Amino acid sequence: MPEVVHQVLADPILVGMILLAIFVNAGALGLKWERGREAMDDAEPRTRSQSE
Repeated sequence: MPEVVHQVLADPILVGMILLAIFVNAGALGLKWERGREAMDDAEPRTRSQSE
């Protein structure tokens, strides 16, 4: 591995910040997907009632 990677992995604060950023972004992405699913679930009954 390059020397820079070893230096980054040797710094516990930097590794913690990187992991925190990954988890925050993953959580935000999960919320975005959940909102999208809820929006599709809310729209589904309307399209059914309009087609009947």
